Amino acid sequence: MDDVKLQCLSNPIVFDNGTVGFSVEAEGGDSANVFCSLTDVGDMMSFLGMLARDAGEARNLPQPDTGKTYNELAPIPAQGIGFQAGQTPETTLIVVRLSGFDMAFEVPSSELARLGPELSRIGLTLSASGPKPQ
Repeated sequence: MDDVKLQCLSNPIVFDNGTVGFSVEAEGGDSANVFCSLTDVGDMMSFLGMLARDAGEARNLPQPDTGKTYNELAPIPAQGIGFQAGQTPETTLIVVRLSGFDMAFEVPSSELARLGPELSRIGLTLSASGPKPQ
């Protein structure tokens, strides 16, 4: 198989049975149509997230400051958020409910005490009336 560079994902389609589809387009014009169940989308996002983590670790760069705004974010509409016990006592899952499936982000349990007040402060700020900080 030749190496190809991803150009874009396109042609999203949703079927009544919960199947989704999209096209993967490569530079040079090659493309492939992908069809999968909605729950497989979560698996793909997890796979890509772990791949991105591994690539970041291989570059041996410092972790980005999560307090800064990043323009390269691609917001995903969420319907709710919660916590779930992780696979070990040292980890907790932040679970985000999306349409049709949940995504879980594993964080060190020791970070929850720091996240709690920060999430509360941000939530109170953003839910207040008036202009929102950007």
